[in-house]
Amino acid sequence: MTETYFSSIKNTFDQYLRFNRNLNQNTIRNYLNDTETFIKYLELAEFTNFKEINRNTIRNYLHWLITEASPKNIKGKKGYAHQSIARKLSSLRALFSFLLKSNFIEEDPSKQIERAKLEKNLPEVLNVEDINSIIESTDSSKSGLRDRVILELLYSCGLRVSELTAINIHDIDFDAKQIRVTGKGSKQRIVLFGTPGYDSLKNYLSSSRPFLQSRKNDPALLLNKYGERISQRSIQKIVKTYAGKANLLSVNPKPHTFRHSYATHLLDGGADIRIVQELLGHSSPVTTQIYTHISQSSAKETYIASHPRSKLKKKPPPINNSK
Repeated sequence: MTETYFSSIKNTFDQYLRFNRNLNQNTIRNYLNDTETFIKYLELAEFTNFKEINRNTIRNYLHWLITEASPKNIKGKKGYAHQSIARKLSSLRALFSFLLKSNFIEEDPSKQIERAKLEKNLPEVLNVEDINSIIESTDSSKSGLRDRVILELLYSCGLRVSELTAINIHDIDFDAKQIRVTGKGSKQRIVLFGTPGYDSLKNYLSSSRPFLQSRKNDPALLLNKYGERISQRSIQKIVKTYAGKANLLSVNPKPHTFRHSYATHLLDGGADIRIVQELLGHSSPVTTQIYTHISQSSAKETYIASHPRSKLKKKPPPINNSK
């Protein structure tokens, strides 16, 4: 009964997230994985119904996460990191909010739990020279021209990987040197690119993408070797490949490292933090109202004045169509 009951609730929660909440697939997957971890604990503790759960249950669950639980894919490790526990608590709040709205419970026990405090780990940031080394390690082959666009846009636009893979050709305005992207919660924003990004995009679209494109005529900007929209996992591998070519594997940069570097370099260049938040697509109840008072022209002026690759005019490598 226990397994059937909890599994049924989880499936209903899944449907709720997909059709009633404006969330991306990664967020939904995290919520469901965290719910699965919580259900595992409940079954170990011999609970049979969500109505049995109170504040002490959740506190015991958090203690179990810290001391006893075994994270997936990490053999022999006991206990989750503080950041993972904070995320799981956030997922738990979403679950209990759903349970309350759906009348599965009469009171939300997670409201009585203080938010977990995260350890302040600073994000990894590459310096401008390292960024340039990675981008310049691309070659003029068809895949190389595409990969240069990937690296260029990750840094020049501060994109999330999900935003990059979702770009379609018609989202790009070459005259204004800007791209319309869809971020978290399906919120759209405009990101900007400079001359290197412009040149890289033009070279890719004229000398690489036509050879990658299949009969399906996919509108995606970035295509894989099968002519389909490139995956987030492929971009992660591409970043690792060129980090190796630039002898930066010890730094272990990831796609999101380019986004951290983008924001840091803008601030180092004198950009106002509110405009950087707008360009990054960060939103919260506290900051959204501020963003509405910042014009797009102001954001563009700040980008051009502050971002290293908005001004760089280094010529791209010569095009070689023989590969």
